[in-house]
Amino acid sequence: MVEWFHHSRLRSLLARLTLVSVIFVIGVFMGGVDLPRVLVFWVTLGSWALISGLRKHNPSLSAGVDWLAHENGDFVLTYQLALVEVTGTKLHQSLRLVDVHGNEFSSYLDDPQRNTELWDLVYNGILHSVHVNGATISQSTRDSLELDDPLRFRG
Repeated sequence: MVEWFHHSRLRSLLARLTLVSVIFVIGVFMGGVDLPRVLVFWVTLGSWALISGLRKHNPSLSAGVDWLAHENGDFVLTYQLALVEVTGTKLHQSLRLVDVHGNEFSSYLDDPQRNTELWDLVYNGILHSVHVNGATISQSTRDSLELDDPLRFRG
């Protein structure tokens, strides 16, 4: 294992509660919040923060030089991908990778991207699989991952 990422449930919960607090403070200081009248709004917003912060989406990912694995046992050989697919809207994209042996990996796209070094390992494998091995990929996935301009980071 070269890199890993584990999303903290506590960090997610604290981020959401901080967001609710900031919205509350801005509302109070701008004078537009009549607390008793919008109590239902605050209860709803606070409940959303608590429930979404405690949900089960806190993946553990790990990567080696030529593989990517999810805690649920899914893994792929990133330099031997047969299919690369990104689906969903810009704000909520899913990544699906299938290697030549039939191994499949799926996650939200931003999960592996949260650890830059881990994403570099995965991205290099995707680039190799697409440009050298001819992995199946749609134009929209190419555009989402910016695979036609991989040297865009040099400057």
